[in-house]
Formats: sequence, C-alpha cells, structure tokens
Amino acid sequence: MYSKTILFIFFFCLPVFLFAQNAEAVQFYETYGFENGFYYMLDYPVNIRSRPNLQGEIIGKLGMNARIEILECAGNPQRIENVNSEWYKIKYEDMVGYIFGGYIARETLICDIDNNGIMDYFHYRTSFVVHNMYRMHGITDIFIYINNHRIDTGNIIVDGDDLWGICHFVQLGETVKIELIYSLTSTAGITSYYIFYVDTYGKIAYAGEH
Repeated sequence: MYSKTILFIFFFCLPVFLFAQNAEAVQFYETYGFENGFYYMLDYPVNIRSRPNLQGEIIGKLGMNARIEILECAGNPQRIENVNSEWYKIKYEDMVGYIFGGYIARETLICDIDNNGIMDYFHYRTSFVVHNMYRMHGITDIFIYINNHRIDTGNIIVDGDDLWGICHFVQLGETVKIELIYSLTSTAGITSYYIFYVDTYGKIAYAGEH
C-alpha cells in the first residue's frame, strides 16, 4: 500500500513538475515579435553575433541609436536581462548577423527638441507578457536620449504603478508628449490613457489621465 501511494504521488506530480519546468519556454513564444523592416537600437553597445544565441561569435557592435534592418526572425526565444524576446537576423551597413530582440526599439521618435543641431531620440520596448497582453515598464523600457545623454525615466509612474501596454511619442514644439495606454484589448478598447511631457532639459512631468 505504501509503495502504491508513492507511485501515485510521483505520477500525479510529474506533469505539474514538467509544466513548471517548461512554463518559461512557453511564455517566450508569446512575446511580441518584430516584422521585417527598419528599427533603431535603444541600448548600446550591442553585440552582433554569427549565430542567434549568446554562444555565437561576436562579429560587430552597434552603437547608441543605431538604425538596423530586420531581415527575419531567427527564433530561439529567451529571457535576457529581464526581457523576453527572440533573436533576429539583421543588416547593419554591410554587416549581416544576429542580435537579441530585447535591444530593439518598438517605436522611435527622432527630433531636435532643443534646436541645437543634435538629434534627440525617444524609444520604447515591450519586455514581458501578462495574460497574453504585451507590457512594458515605464522606468526600464522607455529610453530617452537628449544631446546623447540618457534621461532618467524613474518618474514615469502613476500611483506606484509603472506597468503599461502601449507607448506613443508626439513632438509638440520644444516638448515631447508621451502617451501611455495602460490596457489595450480588441474588445474593451483603451481603458486607461496617461500623459507625460518631456521638456528640453529632459524633465518629465505627469499631465494626468485622459
């Protein structure tokens, strides 16, 4: 009787154990992939590798705000530096190789916010999935460079929450509006909509909910 009980517990728990072991891998396949086209890098330096994994030989490096062309998704979904993404085959100038998608901006605004001849960059990425919805952290997933200096986004937070769904950047003269949508679904539509403004000094101010 004792041995039968042990066998029952083992076979009952085995599927649960196997599911737990594979949960992260399943989640990776739910990440929001990039279509082929031109994008900007939101971090630097980023290694270009000969294969779509961290074991691939480093064949080049990408600098701040580099513009790349995605040729195809190479798969191999992973979680690197707290970001879920796949690897992508890219072209940069005359070089072709692979980079991790967590370093690619989903949307970019380029403007000269202070009219000094130096272009400024506003990027964002989605870094994780919750209940099949793509999410970003306002603090860690928005990248702003003014005069080649990265701006602190630590105050892109409302009521202690920095989780957002979609981000849009809109230039309004010498300010840039950051439109943050908290939740976006095909059935419910936009449920929450928040506005921040960035001035020429990189100061970020909350402007309320819309």
